[in-house]
Amino acid sequence: MQLYLNNRRLLNKLFNQNTMKKQLMNRLLLLFVIFASVSAYSQSNLAANELTQEWSLVNNESGVNIYARQDFCKVGPQVKLLTYIFYKIENTNSIAKNIYFVGGLKYYQECIGCNGEEESRKAINVPANSSIECDCTFTNGILSSLITNPNYPDTRRFESVHILDIKID
Repeated sequence: MQLYLNNRRLLNKLFNQNTMKKQLMNRLLLLFVIFASVSAYSQSNLAANELTQEWSLVNNESGVNIYARQDFCKVGPQVKLLTYIFYKIENTNSIAKNIYFVGGLKYYQECIGCNGEEESRKAINVPANSSIECDCTFTNGILSSLITNPNYPDTRRFESVHILDIKID
């Protein structure tokens, strides 16, 4: 009988250790899922067919909203209008924020800026409770990217805009 009780205690002890391991693994898995979700959320995109001349929210993080829209602009002596993407950064915080991100332009089988090229990096300070945007006047030109120039032959097909590597100070 004593041997039976000792074996039973040993089995209970082992079972409780396995339960603790399972609980620990479940907690680690939950943390991994949360971090993966935050990482995926901070890298947002907007498909070409969703991009209009009205502002569309692309990312919302830490009280900062990043919007995008496309517009057709007359630039210099070009005959045809150039297609641009413009960004609008809205700071809803009560203090000024520095916003850094990469504006990646995804074309069929190519992504310009998705590897963090210098020309695709955006950095701007937005005062508290205000917004900064760009338009065809190119005031705040850092918040613009050329999508297509129909004055030159270009076979690329624009698919989406990606907001990558967002950092808010």
